[in-house]
Amino acid sequence: MEIKKNEEFSRFQQEREVSIQKANERTETIKQKAEKERQAEEAEIKSQEAIEVAKISQNQVIEVERKLTETRLIDEIEKRRKEQNELEKKAL
Repeated sequence: MEIKKNEEFSRFQQEREVSIQKANERTETIKQKAEKERQAEEAEIKSQEAIEVAKISQNQVIEVERKLTETRLIDEIEKRRKEQNELEKKAL
């Protein structure tokens, strides 16, 4: 009778240990999955930030080029007006 109780106790203890081990493994798997998801989200955020920075930089370059073109056009217009005025003065 005592031997049977000991055997049953040992069996329950083994089952308990197996259950604990499985629970620990599931917990570790869940932790790893959560960490991978966090890393993926972080990578996505960094990617979006990089895209935004690139867009801002591109817009800044476009604005600088627009202002430069505008300045060149103004300079060219002023140059042609001067030339036109000089030609008109010579014609008089």
